[in-house]
This record gives sequence, structure tokens and C-alpha cells, in this order.
Amino acid sequence: MEIQPEYRTYIQKDTDVRRAALVARQYAQACGFSVLEQWRIATIAAELSSNLCKHVGEGVLILRPLGREKQIHGLVISTRDRGPFIGDPKQAFSDGYSKGRMWQPQEGDDCPESLGVGLGTVKRMSDRVIINITKAGGTVVVVMVKK
Repeated sequence: MEIQPEYRTYIQKDTDVRRAALVARQYAQACGFSVLEQWRIATIAAELSSNLCKHVGEGVLILRPLGREKQIHGLVISTRDRGPFIGDPKQAFSDGYSKGRMWQPQEGDDCPESLGVGLGTVKRMSDRVIINITKAGGTVVVVMVKK
């Protein structure tokens, strides 16, 4: 894969999530990341894309290199959506937080839709994560991963 200044893909369904993870890994490889780092980046892209599908319904995943061609020192992975926004962005990074609340097992709830570990995982795998709520009520998540 050739390194594009920016790669964008629309996320709406599960197949889009798988494609985003694959493309993110290929993009990371083209940027010179190690195999382990490529999978870390693919996992981050998959988690962010999955959140778009589960919680918002649709959005955009964007990949951009940090640096220029032969001097790439990292990657920015971001998502943008039109909402609803994350109620408490700080709390959202806590494991077990999903859909605006801490997940508590309920009787008969053997298979929850989400365990609420996605953004916590993204935070642990990243060098920096920023969440911004837009004036229109959407969310922008920006993740930086350095080599």
C-alpha cells in the first residue's frame, strides 16, 4: 500500500469494521511500523470503528501519518460522527462503561451488546487520546500512536 497523506473510510456495518482494521494494518506497514505495532493499530481502528457501528450507527475513520515519507514517526487514527455524543468522555475510558453507564450484569443478560472495554483498550494501546464533542452534537476521537 502506498502512503496517502490521509486515508478516509465510511463506517456503517460490521464489514466496514473489518475492512478498517485491515486497511489500518496495511497503512501502518507502509509507514514502517513493526508487525506488533501494525496489529496494535489495527486493533485501535477496529475498536473505534466498532463503536461507530454499535453506538452511533455510522461515521468516518481517518488515518494520517505523523511526519513525512521517510521520517514518519507515528500515526493518527481518528473517527468522526454526528452523534449522539459520548455523555461523559472521561468516564468512557473506564472499563465497564458503555452506553452512558457502567455495565452491571442483570438476570437474564447473558450476552451484553457491549462489555464497555473498547475505549479503555484504545487508551492503553495509544500514546495519546483526545475526545472532542462538536457543536453539532457529534464526537471526534483522535488517537496518536508513535513508533
